[in-house]
Amino acid sequence: MAIELPEGYYLDNFQKLIGFVFEQYPDLLTGDEKKFYNDFQSCTLDVQRLYVRLISRKGPYFRSDKLHYSEIPQIQETLKSLASANFAVLNPAIDFELLLSLLLREELLELAFPVFGGLKHLKKPEIIRAFLEEGNEDEIVVKIKERYSWICPLRLKELLVYRLCFFGNLHQDLSEFVLLDLGMIRYEDYQIHQEDRYFQERRLLEKTLQMHLLREWQNEVLVRGPENILDFFEAIPEHQNDRTLKRLHNRMTNTLARQLERLEELESATMLYEQSERPPSRERRSRILAKQNRIEEALALCQSILNSPLSEEEFEFAERFSRRLRKQLGLPLQSLKSHRVLEEALVLSPTGDSVELQVVAHFRAKGNHAYFVENHLWRGMFGLAFWDIVFMPLRGAFFNLYQRGPKGLFTAEFREQRQEAIDERLNMIREDPGWPGQVVATFREKMGISNTLVFWPILSEELIQLALCRIPRAHFAQIFDRLSRDLGNNRSGFPDLIIFPKEYYQLLEVKGPGDRLQQNQKRWIKFFHEYEIPYRVVNVTFSNDIP
Repeated sequence: MAIELPEGYYLDNFQKLIGFVFEQYPDLLTGDEKKFYNDFQSCTLDVQRLYVRLISRKGPYFRSDKLHYSEIPQIQETLKSLASANFAVLNPAIDFELLLSLLLREELLELAFPVFGGLKHLKKPEIIRAFLEEGNEDEIVVKIKERYSWICPLRLKELLVYRLCFFGNLHQDLSEFVLLDLGMIRYEDYQIHQEDRYFQERRLLEKTLQMHLLREWQNEVLVRGPENILDFFEAIPEHQNDRTLKRLHNRMTNTLARQLERLEELESATMLYEQSERPPSRERRSRILAKQNRIEEALALCQSILNSPLSEEEFEFAERFSRRLRKQLGLPLQSLKSHRVLEEALVLSPTGDSVELQVVAHFRAKGNHAYFVENHLWRGMFGLAFWDIVFMPLRGAFFNLYQRGPKGLFTAEFREQRQEAIDERLNMIREDPGWPGQVVATFREKMGISNTLVFWPILSEELIQLALCRIPRAHFAQIFDRLSRDLGNNRSGFPDLIIFPKEYYQLLEVKGPGDRLQQNQKRWIKFFHEYEIPYRVVNVTFSNDIP
């Protein structure tokens, strides 16, 4: 069912966005960007509404005769006014194939009839291909202009700057307000000051915008040859030790290097990996060295990783791979700590539900409380236990009123910037008998408020009360400590289920036929084994012979 939104809804939220940026960034906006705001305010209400409607849709080209909005009664006159105000252009030059795609199949057939026939049995893409192959593009464009008109909104570059300053990224847009205003999402209450804004320098704003725009082209570049990939890499701006730019730069560099590696351009791939400080750049370099039979160099790089790992995943790779390299060189092998994974087999009669839900039903039938929670329980409990720390008003952590968490939540910055507060909270979890009550109080107070770590549909007060009652506080502290050190990598890999037999609890990782443990799951299982946290891997098979 279509959702009815109040008249002027889109415009009101657009005004919130551009007004916030105009007030927060007066010293960073260019003359054209300030003019964008002032010119927009001078437009009539209908022109403003139409512009916002257009930029809220996938475009940038639209058929003028297909635009119908109840709040804009004189749409064709408004289109002309929009163009006169320099917020759109009518019938701009457009790629021929894209222009054809704006027409319906029946309109294409009608247009084709006097030119060439025999297309009635074809689908729209095939009809367009026939037009492209015909070669009389100019003549067809003239005929289209005689029958139809199209429009393209302007000043989109300025609009990108406003979106980037507001959201800190380009993947969020006005749809964020839809969820908010329909009551589908609420945000934590925190104040924004000018010193908290996302950008403090124009230079960083421009480089970040360039990074985001390049990322939109990255996938297209990856399917081209090595020279295009290297040229693209050269276009990526320097990060200049800005943490956000550095993360973007490292991520893009790793992606480009991995494609070069797949294309067997190993020297070029190595050159790019050397420019990245983000895993798995050192892992890939080590594998390339081994592939080139430079075993000693590969082993030395593995040792460097072992001495200063950037993540648990990187450390475990270096442990495994260095053993293989040492074996190739005839060197003594270093012993690795190992543990036996606790497993059990379970045979069930198939019901058509997912294997996890069938295991939940199995344990509930035995009188146990059982829940299918995956990563949501532990992430959510962490979010509740550290709610005030997650939303701690640190400078630069919050830069608009619509954030689900602070900037840098899934990076090492999160713990680095809140080390003292996190350590105090972990001690409180271990020692304060009143801590469980505080978590329940936070759950009740904050229910429904958006927090990146908390998925409300999975959490219930019954589940939280059971977890707080049955799980030792020491286990919570140990798991939360590991989570807080690397939320980006450690927020996944938790067991599928939690069950509460008698007075205790157990974590169950469910594996159906052919399923295997993933590396992040193995790391958590290793951690559970080390700290005596109860878990099992349940290997499920199905049989129709079970009574």
